[in-house]
Amino acid sequence: MSHQSRRAFVLRVVPYGENRRMLDLLTKEGEIISLSCHKTSKMSAVNILSQPFILADFELFYYKCRYSLNGGELVYPFTGLQTDFDRMTALAHLAELYLDALKSQAAQPQAYELWAYTASRIEKSAQPLLDVRISQLKFLCLLGFMPWLFDCVTCHRPYETGMVFNFKLSGLECPYRHQRPAEFPAPSCSVSPGLLATLRYIVQSDLPSLFQFQITPDLEADLLAFSDAYLEQIMEKSYKRLSLSQEAEAFSQQLAQARRQPQTKPESRAEG
Repeated sequence: MSHQSRRAFVLRVVPYGENRRMLDLLTKEGEIISLSCHKTSKMSAVNILSQPFILADFELFYYKCRYSLNGGELVYPFTGLQTDFDRMTALAHLAELYLDALKSQAAQPQAYELWAYTASRIEKSAQPLLDVRISQLKFLCLLGFMPWLFDCVTCHRPYETGMVFNFKLSGLECPYRHQRPAEFPAPSCSVSPGLLATLRYIVQSDLPSLFQFQITPDLEADLLAFSDAYLEQIMEKSYKRLSLSQEAEAFSQQLAQARRQPQTKPESRAEG
């Protein structure tokens, strides 16, 4: 039995019953803890502290391997996330990945730091769906799953144009060893010099510099596809949130284009 103070991000909020909620927190120490809280009134501290993706100082009660919320103080609300569908979707996707990876692992303090940089970036970003792909790739590196991007993973021949990335081997591979079509989402893909340079920057960069680069639209598409394929291979799971957001964005663009097109009136037929 103990009282604890923890600074943490709220990764997930699950309501149950009429006035209770379960929270999953990412603490400053880099661990995931789950706790229950009781909703008392619309303006209660519990309601303020049980909003997704906020940062707060939580006052917790720990008893028999269970946490409950006693109170706390809001540190930063990330209000810029709450009004944008793509930004909320990006953080919800990343939260799902964190919960899958960290609930069964030892504390990862750098995961907390990465989340902080990512949430701050996505709150104001014009391209949250790209930024979250960068962050998820960096997160896999923090877990020990850094892709091998420096020479052939089999024979260690230096990179040359035409090499492919073998997702099962998590590394570059000489083209003559590659027997499958080099296209997504196959087990392997071609790696252009531009994509290789971008991937090397992401895996080697420190966290403050992680998002400080620009790429062309074609290279961005390759990076998104690579990051998603690598995530699925490592986690052995398909993550669907981002694809739903992209489909919604494509539908919105088609709808806007249709509204901009001039409408023609049907020709009237003269009655004889």
